[in-house]
Parts: sequence; structure tokens; C-alpha cells
Amino acid sequence: MDPMAMIEAIAAEREWALNVPEEGVFLLGMPTSEGRSQSVYVIFREEHGHQIALMWSEVASTGKFDDPWQLLSFNWSHTYGALARRGSSVVLKHSELVSEGDQSALALALEHVGRTADSIEADLYGELDLN
Repeated sequence: MDPMAMIEAIAAEREWALNVPEEGVFLLGMPTSEGRSQSVYVIFREEHGHQIALMWSEVASTGKFDDPWQLLSFNWSHTYGALARRGSSVVLKHSELVSEGDQSALALALEHVGRTADSIEADLYGELDLN
């Protein structure tokens, strides 16, 4: 199954908003918990003969992390994704192999990235829902 079809099917099945802000970039808006939501971006690329979905979700501005070791502590406690700096933001990023076309594994990874990113954002900003 091609990436666009997979993303469209996942968004329809899960009732997530889907936008394409630029060619090859998919933006999913998903409800997370207690009236909160999170935006997750996805691009697809081929590496070493395998199709990979690269996904990320913004969790905070870099200024919210005074100690870079705090980022590594967050990484240890989460199964899906790792915190990374992207410009002036800290994002939760994750890569998922999709060469086999396993739509359910991709959907699960997207959901976990969205929920985890939102959880970290809530820990840092409290009730404020930025993404």
C-alpha cells in the first residue's frame, strides 16, 4: 500500500484530522485525553531498501529544558520516540519501518507518539494545550 493511502486510511479509521501542509508531509491532528489534542507530522523515505515513516510532534520550546540531561531522562522512560531538538523546539520523534505495509503498526506508533508528546507537553505546561 502506498504511504498516502495508508495515512488516509489510518486517519479515516481513527477519525483524526489529516492535512498536507506541503508535498510529502502529512499532518495528523488527534484527540489525546481530557479534551486535549496533539499534532503529529509524518514523512516517508527510503533507507537501505526499506520504506521508513519518520514522525514527530512538538512538545515544548527549547527554553523549557534548562538541563540537557533532562531530555535523556525523558527518553529512557518512553518506549515510542525520543526527544530531540528541531530548530527552536523540542520534538518527540520516532521512525517506523513500513516496508511490509503493516498499517496497524504504523497507526499504533502514530497514536503512541501523539499521546506521549501530549503527556510531556502537559507535564511541562500544565493545562495549556499548545499542539
